[in-house]
Amino acid sequence: MKILILTFLALFSMELYDIEDFLYKHIDNFPYDIVEKKISRPGIKAYKAKGNFVFFGESYNHLTIYTNKNDTIQKFTLGVPGTIDRPMYDKMVAKYGVPDEMTKKDKEIIGEPSTSANGITAIEGTYTLKACTFEENPLYIVWKKEDHIIKILCNQDNRMTVKYLYIEIGKVNHYSYKDGSQIFKLYDSDKQ
Repeated sequence: MKILILTFLALFSMELYDIEDFLYKHIDNFPYDIVEKKISRPGIKAYKAKGNFVFFGESYNHLTIYTNKNDTIQKFTLGVPGTIDRPMYDKMVAKYGVPDEMTKKDKEIIGEPSTSANGITAIEGTYTLKACTFEENPLYIVWKKEDHIIKILCNQDNRMTVKYLYIEIGKVNHYSYKDGSQIFKLYDSDKQ
């Protein structure tokens, strides 16, 4: 009975920082419904979970869970509608501490348009990042914890009609290149 009550409470009150408790646990221990499973690449599986989740007061419905080949949870990703404002940021700092990195676009290089055989035109662009403050509208906010990373992509581009915060929490490698560009990559942890 006690387990049933605890599970019931978890289902209705779980926030993002609570899902951190499921990192490095088997996927079968995750209390939400898994609605889809797919292999994202050899040794890494992706699952979609559905529920009523809350991230610092903002609701979202879908969560993607990445596991290693042994179904041990390595990373969560989610998209939260909206942008990060000062009150939300302050709550995150209270929970996680001052971010280890906060960066925004520095130099952007836009390539020439190219058209594919089926008539679709695309333009490729790259950019470098530089350190910034919250007031300078960061693109990325990153907290590096002892055994995981919390990374937020703040899509605050004024040209976008629908704005989302893209959040990753878990085993994410963070690489910086000599030119200042960065990449984040999931890696298969040895944690079981």
